[in-house]
Amino acid sequence: MKLLAGLAVAACLASSAAAAAVPAPVYLLRSSPSSSSPSSSSTSPNLPRQIARQVLLRRLGASDGSSFYDSLPRDVDPETALGLIEQFGSKAKPALFAEDASSAAAASCEMLVVVQGAQPEHVAALEAALPSAFAKPAFTVADPPSEAANTRLFVDELASAGIAAHTATSVADAVAAPASWAHGIFVGLYDAKKDATTVDALVATLPDIVTLVESGAADVALLLLPESSRYAQWKQWASSKGLQPANARLLPPKARPAASELRIRGASSEFVMEEEKEDKEEKEEGKGVKFVAAAAPLAPIPGCFQSFNACVAQTNSCSEHGKCIDKYAANNGGVSSKSPAGSCFVCHCFKTLNRPADSPGGLSTTQWAGNMCQKQDVSVPFWLLTGFTVTIVGAVSFAIGLLFSVGEEKLPGVIGAGVSRAK
Repeated sequence: MKLLAGLAVAACLASSAAAAAVPAPVYLLRSSPSSSSPSSSSTSPNLPRQIARQVLLRRLGASDGSSFYDSLPRDVDPETALGLIEQFGSKAKPALFAEDASSAAAASCEMLVVVQGAQPEHVAALEAALPSAFAKPAFTVADPPSEAANTRLFVDELASAGIAAHTATSVADAVAAPASWAHGIFVGLYDAKKDATTVDALVATLPDIVTLVESGAADVALLLLPESSRYAQWKQWASSKGLQPANARLLPPKARPAASELRIRGASSEFVMEEEKEDKEEKEEGKGVKFVAAAAPLAPIPGCFQSFNACVAQTNSCSEHGKCIDKYAANNGGVSSKSPAGSCFVCHCFKTLNRPADSPGGLSTTQWAGNMCQKQDVSVPFWLLTGFTVTIVGAVSFAIGLLFSVGEEKLPGVIGAGVSRAK
């Protein structure tokens, strides 16, 4: 009886701890002012971990090979999610006509520092050391997952995209030599519980980090995961089929590597079965968490973009289903006017291959449409179904009309010839 009572108390404590998840603050240090910089009057939005994952991946230049919409909780609108990813995931753009090419290239550097096991006093110390412009979180992760999920995302999945997570390199050493970052990206994964000096070292390095950001050499994101999330019920950030490097987003769909090829080699069958089980429970896990979207209204997608970079940034590379082209230059077969007003960059949507022609069931493709190539084009199936329905209804109506018209016509007058009235 005592054993059962102890197990019941432990279960109650575990369930209450899971229900009261502590949000994880995310600080975005950027050289240029943007909509993601928090203001004193507005509160930091509380984002689900699926959207926060996409924000961090976009800042690192990695692309998710799986469908992002399938991993969203049921109470999150997809359009709102895209707006939040655009708001917090866009990196600071260097000047268009930069005099120094090396400084323009360095401006694309990105640093992500992830600290696990953060306590409230650690968060307070970090905010006290940051300048007022960065002292408030840009957003918070409403439901930070477990330590195993963090290792899977920041170590395993990023490795498949060619991004290495550093656990032994200190932040101070990384800030001192940003030119040594592989592909201009540095990801640091640290644990404040295993190393008590982690947060103190990070706070001591903050002046150098702020100087690096203000010089325009790099953008920095700080993620503090609370200690209470180490054994959280969520075992992954989101269901994923693998990541793609940044240069794969500009390739046509047929030229992109398959998502299965980008998975980490050597995964056991037990891990795959556990992943499929977690995918089914993904939507159920986000029911108990309340998400608060940004207070500012989302900007609509314009019909024309003045530059190629603006089109790629605001449409997330046409939702990975197309590419940005100059509509006017494509129509006249040449180059559009040199003035900015003469350019009109829009998304040209591709077809994606669902099933090859030699597979059982035959060829299957999906045509994408919309101003961001985010919608499936169903115009051809719609008109085929509509035309077939109209044809069948017309044929049946004509046949029924013929049946009812039989015997209704008057006999010709020649039938009654030679018949006289009896006297």
